[in-house]
Amino acid sequence: ADGSSSERPDALGTAAADAPLETLAAALELAERAENYSEAARLRDELRAAEAERPMAALLWRQRRRVQQELETALFGSQSDSDSSLQARLEAIAALEELA
Repeated sequence: ADGSSSERPDALGTAAADAPLETLAAALELAERAENYSEAARLRDELRAAEAERPMAALLWRQRRRVQQELETALFGSQSDSDSSLQARLEAIAALEELA
């Protein structure tokens, strides 16, 4: 308990480790939506570098992000074609079962 910033699997440690990745991912999504492709490319490179710098934190972040996306799809359906919403929800439930 020396207060170092080692990667820990507890909630506080992962939240702190995820903050830069979440921030970069959100900024990347906004740049892509605004069709600012040069900024999106720069942010994508920065996100890759941040993941390479802390691969374990990046892996955990990606896993949590995927679970969150699958959970949202299972609960609310897909945002695309409503006919495939049930199928998307069932696939998301199967993915959550696999990830559990």
